[in-house]
Order: sequence, then C-alpha cells, then structure tokens
Amino acid sequence: MVVPQKPALAQFEVMFEGTPLILERATDYWESGRVSSVQEIAPQLYHSRVAGSDDDYYDVDIRLSKDAHGENTNEANTDDQATTSSNTDHESTIGDNSIRIQSAACTCPYQRTPYCKHIGAVLYELRKQLIGAHGNHHNDDTANAHDGVIVLPRTVLDPIQQHLDARAEQGKGHLLFLWSAQLREAAKTFRAQPDEERPLIPLIDAQTMLSDTIRRCHERFIIHISKHSDAYSKSCDYTEFIKTVQAIAGNALQSSDYASACGNLRLCIHEVHALLLSSENDDGSEPLLTLMDDLAMRVRCYMENVAEFADSSTAGKALNTIAQAANDKDMRQCEPLNSMLLISSALAFAQYDDKRIWAYDVIENAITRNLEYSFNEESEESDETDFIPDESLHVLQLFTLMSAYDLYALSNDDAGREQLLSEYSESMALTLMNAANMIHEGHLRSAYMLAQDFLLSSRDMEDVDIDARHNGLLPDLLPHGWHTIMECCAEGLNDVGLLANVYRYYILSCNDRSDTHYVINYAICYASTAVLAQKNGMTWLMGWPEIAPGTSSTASSTSRK
Repeated sequence: MVVPQKPALAQFEVMFEGTPLILERATDYWESGRVSSVQEIAPQLYHSRVAGSDDDYYDVDIRLSKDAHGENTNEANTDDQATTSSNTDHESTIGDNSIRIQSAACTCPYQRTPYCKHIGAVLYELRKQLIGAHGNHHNDDTANAHDGVIVLPRTVLDPIQQHLDARAEQGKGHLLFLWSAQLREAAKTFRAQPDEERPLIPLIDAQTMLSDTIRRCHERFIIHISKHSDAYSKSCDYTEFIKTVQAIAGNALQSSDYASACGNLRLCIHEVHALLLSSENDDGSEPLLTLMDDLAMRVRCYMENVAEFADSSTAGKALNTIAQAANDKDMRQCEPLNSMLLISSALAFAQYDDKRIWAYDVIENAITRNLEYSFNEESEESDETDFIPDESLHVLQLFTLMSAYDLYALSNDDAGREQLLSEYSESMALTLMNAANMIHEGHLRSAYMLAQDFLLSSRDMEDVDIDARHNGLLPDLLPHGWHTIMECCAEGLNDVGLLANVYRYYILSCNDRSDTHYVINYAICYASTAVLAQKNGMTWLMGWPEIAPGTSSTASSTSRK
C-alpha cells in the first residue's frame, strides 16, 4: 500500500486525519503494550506483531523512504549510529521530517479505511525508536513557545488533563461518560458466598409483601388525617414501605438466580415509582425519591454481575426485564435520569462477546425511542399519554448519546462511533467528548478549533457555555464552558495570542468577581505577544485582538469589573 505524498514518520497522524477514532484505538493499543518490538528485517523495512482484541496476532510491515535530500536515512549513519536510535549524533542527522513512510501493511481483515489501528500502534512505537519519545507526536499541535521564550502556566490545562487521565484509567483506556470500573467493583460487594446466599423471595410473595405494606401505609395515613386538622401534618410515613423494598431488593441483589432476581428488582422499581406518582404533592415523599435513586444505582451495578456470571440466554432475559422497567412511560416522563441509568446498565454486556448483542439491542432501541422519534410532535395519531416534557426529553436524549458512545467504545466498534458522531454532530455532549479526547491525546490545536467552531455555529455563546458547564465528563472544571476548553488548549500550546483572545472575552462578557484576575492576565499576554512580535520582526497591530473570525468586537462593556 503506497502512502500518498510520503508523510513524515514524526507526523504520521496525517494518515488518520479522516479517521480520528482509528488513531485513538491505535494509541490505546500502543500504550497498553500490545506492540512487540519493532525490528528492521531489511534496509528500511520494519516488522512488528500486534496483539488483537481476541488474542490474535497481526503482522505489520512499515517501509521507510529516503529523506528530502535524496539520501538514504539508514545509509547516512555509521554502523555505530545504526545500533541505537538514542545516539545524539544520529538524532541530529535525522530531522523530524526526514524519515518518510513509503508503505504500510497489516495482515488483519480490516478494510473500511486505508490504515488500521494496528498500523497506527506500530507507527507510534517506530517513531519512539527512531526519533525518540519527545518527537513531534502531534501534527497540528506544535507549541508556539518561540524557542522557549514564553512558557505559559497551565492553571486550567493541568487539572483537566489529570482528570481525563484518571477517567481513562477507569474506562479501560477510553474516556467514557457512563461506564467505569468502579461499577464492577461496587457489584462485587453484592455477591454472597455460595453457602451464604439466601433463597430468592418468590415474585408472588414479593408482590404480597409490597401490597400489604402499601395498604397499611395508607390506612395509617387516613387515621392520621382524621386526628390532625393541620394541613402541614398531612404527610404519609413511608418508613415500613422503604424497609420492605430494601429487604426485597437486597435479597435480589445477592442472588445468582439472575433472571428471576431482575423480576423482583423490576417490581420494586415499579412500586416505588407508582407510590411516588400517587404522593406527588406529599411533603414526605423525599425519602421515596432517595430510595428510587439508590435503587437505580444498585440495579445498575448488579447488572455487572449478571453480565459477568450469567450465561448468554439468562443475561439477555435479565437485561430485557430491567429495560422494560426503564421504558415504562411514567418512568420516562417523570424519572428520565433514573430511566436512562437503568438503560445504561446494558453497557456491562458490551465487554463480553457472547452478550454484546443484548447491549446493542437495548441501546439501539433507546436511540430509536429518544433520538429518532419526536414525542412532542403534534399529530392526530399521537397518544397524549406518550407526551414527554421537554426537560425529560432533553435528559433522555443526552444520556442516550452518552450510552451509545460508551457502547461503541467498549465494543471497539470504531465504525459505529464514527457514525454516531457524524449523525449527531450538533450534540453538545458528543462534541465535548470529542474535544476531551483531543486534549487527552495532545491534539490541542484541533480541540481549540473544535470549541471555537462550536461557539461560532451557536446562536448564543453564553447559553452554550452555560450548557457545557453541566456535563458528565469534566464536572466543575469548565467554569466558562467552551471558552475554558479554548483556554486550556492555548495554555498547552504556549500560544499567548490565543490565550489573550480568550481572556479578552472574559473581560468583556463575564460579571463574576472571581474573574477579575483575567484583566491582569490579559495585560501580561498582550505584552508578551508584543515583545515576541518585535523580536520576530513582525508589526503588532495595536488594539485588542479579535476573539475569533466573524465575532463582533463591539461587545458591551457594561459587565466589566
């Protein structure tokens, strides 16, 4: 396979410009040690083996070409230099762009794109061996430090990168919204020893226990009302009901009779939600809300055990039962967050080849329900009971996209994830995930441009910044939303000009007292840029630089501090 225009090894990422998710998987493979040592089996022909996802091994061959001056990069070195890639003289004779990739081939069956993740993983290792760990790994993200004169503090970038690193570790190398290894750890606490497991409460007995408890609860409430005329005292005591639910659920959560246990859990979810609806105006319903939240999280963790230990057929039945509870129309209307947390329990199944089909079934069904059908569309055939409030629909759609992204990531389904990003390119959640991945990989300029483009395409910068603050990926780390993304990228690029643009926006538009320090920060950036411009013989245009192309520079100054 001949590579057009022979890209430089130092910047091989250009080969994956149209397939960033393939490059992300290549990074995962390389960092997880799947690439064996790269050996030069013939002049400028390098060979390696890469461990696949199913314990298979694929052979990868990379052929390098002569440098830009027509000299063979290997022949240009002495025998001593050829023995090690870390030799100083050797490195000095090989510039970042002198080693070019002539061809790349892999024995894997992947045919959808020109280059597979195995080729990318080997290129990472080959670049490390020939150029060094500090080669130019990011084709579009070279630092604008001007020979090290300016090194910006990373007050925003460092905490974001630390958070992303920790999240990737929890996500098995992926940046995930809803799944993490912590769910699996929590699930372990539910498992009882085989000789300690209590028999599962039969479903009919569980129904009787709950109905009797609800009846007694209502009877006590009626007696209470008859004795107290004070309206504020008319709140029902749900203590007995809560204890009954906890007993039935606790018994199910430690059971290895997975399909039947999920039937009991579905019953608990239904009864708690039904009681919540009937006590909507009851001041004492707060414990029921807490109970529902706790129950949804516990069920979500329990499904990790189901995915790991149940056979495929049993696991499918169990997941279908929980999905039915989540898709109850009242649950979706009034408890959309817990509904989607229950749906996201399907992600536990995505990591097992024999059970992955059940995860796809549940998540793709959610895509059809929440993203491809408008519940609020007025039509003669629509049922009023199917109406979903805008607030609930927003939650359903947001978490559906998060679940779908995680599903494709955990399944190593690059094509599915690329299609999701393409079909829902306007989604704030997916765009933020994309930007976070770029930051995590070090593609800071790309992340900066993505954030800037998203802002420019929006109707109101302030509104989309507010939306970005409340996210499941970077909680409390984006005080200025998308502009914070741009700020952290500018810090990492050591680009005082880009950083000054962001600071200027803060000065003009923000009205929080904690932002006053940006006035000083902007002045420092402005002065630094002017000094650098003078040093490099450039004429610095006096006045504040524009925030972004097409952005008005006549923002109101009424919010200045």
